[in-house]
Formats: sequence, C-alpha cells, structure tokens
Amino acid sequence: MLELLLISIAVLVYTFILYPLLIQKLASRKITEKVVELCDNELPEITVVMAVYNSEPLLEARINNIFLSDYPCHKINMLVVSDGSTDGSDAELVRLSGIHSSLKSIHYNKNQGKASAINRALLNVETEYLVFCDVRQEFDVQAIRKLVSTLMNDRVGAVTGNLMIAADATNPTADPGLYWKYEKWIRDSESRHSSLLGVTGAIYAAKKSLMPKSFPVETILDDMYAPLYIAKKGFQIKMVTDAKAYDIPSSTVKEEFIRKVRTLAGNFQLMKLHSWLNNPFRNPLFFQWMSHKVARLLVPYAMIGVLVSSSIGEGIVFDAIFVGQWFFYLYATFGYLAMNRDKTIRFGSVCVSFCSLNVAALLAGWRYLYSPAQNLWQKH
Repeated sequence: MLELLLISIAVLVYTFILYPLLIQKLASRKITEKVVELCDNELPEITVVMAVYNSEPLLEARINNIFLSDYPCHKINMLVVSDGSTDGSDAELVRLSGIHSSLKSIHYNKNQGKASAINRALLNVETEYLVFCDVRQEFDVQAIRKLVSTLMNDRVGAVTGNLMIAADATNPTADPGLYWKYEKWIRDSESRHSSLLGVTGAIYAAKKSLMPKSFPVETILDDMYAPLYIAKKGFQIKMVTDAKAYDIPSSTVKEEFIRKVRTLAGNFQLMKLHSWLNNPFRNPLFFQWMSHKVARLLVPYAMIGVLVSSSIGEGIVFDAIFVGQWFFYLYATFGYLAMNRDKTIRFGSVCVSFCSLNVAALLAGWRYLYSPAQNLWQKH
C-alpha cells in the first residue's frame, strides 16, 4: 500500500505543483522578445470569423464591438457562420450586413457544430490573417491590434488573448477565482518558455496558410486541434496577455461541470485525431502535453489511489492522510451547498472547482468511449 500511496501522491504533486514551478523557471530563463505595435499602414487586412447558433439577442452588440476596435476599420472583414440557427439570427445578420458593408454571413439549416462552421468559413476567407471570436464575449478596443502585431512574427503561427472572467458585465476587473488565475499563469509560462498547447477559443488569431485545410466534423476542441497542427509544423503558439476579452462565469456549478466534461473528453479525442501527440519523437511539445494535459487526466485515478491506500494501510501517516481527505471532501460539500444558496465560505469555491474538475475527468473518458461520436461536439 505504501508504494501505491507514494506513486499517487507523486502524480498529484508533480501535476499541480512541480510542473507549474518548473515551467515557470524555464520560462524565466528565456529572453522575451518585445513586440513592436505596428502603425495602421503596416497592419494587414484581416478576417474576423465567428460561428453562432441561436444568438440573435447578442449579435448586434458583438459585431459592433469588433468594428469599434482601434484596428483600421477598412482592413477588417467579418464572416459570421450561422450554424443551423432556428431563431432570428439569420435575419438579424442580413440586417447588420446592410449596416456594415464588410460583414458577410453564411447560413444553413442543420446544426452541425463549430468545426463544420469553421470549415465553411475557411473556404470563404481570402485574407492570410484570421481572428476567431465567440458571440458572448467582448473584446478590449486594442485586442485585435495586439493579437495581429504578435502574429506577424515569422516564427509565430497562432496567438491567443487573455480571457478575463468578470463577475458581471459592469465590472470587467472582478476576481475570476483562484483556479482560473492559476491556469493562466501556467499558460503564460508555457508561452514564454516555448509554445502553448492550445488557444482560448473566444479570442485567438492564426495564419490561414498554416491552418488545417478542414477540421474533422466531430472535433470537440477546435481551439486545440488547430494550434497543435500548427505547432507540429514548427511554428510557435503565443499568449498575448494585453489582448483582452471579457466574459462572465457559468451561471451554475452544473453548467460549468458539463463544460468541463466536454472539454476533457476533447483531450481524449485529440489523442486519436492527432495520434502523434504521445510520441516524443514527433511531438515538439511532448513535455508540456504530458505534464499539463495527460497528467490532468490521470489525477482522479491518483486521488482514488491515495484514498484506497490510506484506508487500507496501517499507521499514523496512513490514518492522517485518510482523515485529511475526508475533511477536504466534506469541506468541498459545504462549499457546494453554500454556492447553491448564493453564499460563500473561505476557499469553498476552490475546493468545489478542484473536485468538480476531477469528477469531470473521470466522466470524460467514459463519455468519449461510449457516447456516439457525432454527439460529442454538441453543446446544446
């Protein structure tokens, strides 16, 4: 039992403590290349791509937000793909096209998922530089300029912005929670060390010539599929912390849990779609991939290993670890109950997020193995 306990604890400590500290240390040794913000006449023509589904109430504000950017307006094209919307989104896009001459839209009847929507968009884009966004968020006025300025580096294939999770739309600097800050710290370190594994789907830019010709229609994580495809070609994926987009958190713990299951199922799917990922001789980001993504999928099994070994093992150390775990899970339960009543307890949300993430990781593998492939991409 001691061996199982030590191995399980080692997985937990490496995943959540040692790897983040190691990648941060490696990043600190790199000299960060200063990005020179380009003048208007130096900036290229771009196309902003957005896939939507039943988003009529959000369309006008989102599209206006793009065209109110400080990026030269005459160099912004926007292409919106309505992925089988059944509300008034299609009619609203037609109306907005009459206001913004560089806004184009594509409509079709059946909801087929974001990957299919992006495939259709790529067939109709003529510019080399692409900016991808979602309908719910809002860009900072300088976000597009900062993304594109970094992307114009010959060694960079894609860039992601900084998604700020706000408590509400009127307070974009609200505390987004410890876990999201922790995750962005790791991503920033990975970016400065070498390259990111993926981008934030709500705000990123890429070079069309480096993008996949098309995405498999069942793709769950397009915002990881494309960057990994680009990284395999030898190009870097960078994070631009000054390029900000604002969002609000999921309205309920259940909604956030469903999102986590879907995202983690996407990591399992990537191992099939990009079979080279687990090959250290073919994957230039093998160290980050195994440490950041694969290790996270192993954590719930390590937690079970700690629980089982500490419950069976004899001695004060085993007993202390066993009691500590149950105290943690009990505290997380109280935190969850408090959140459902719109109340909080100290560090309660952190405990809930940690437990929720690892239950989601357990279910994600099952969902990927047993859900029909055509249903994995569905959010609705």
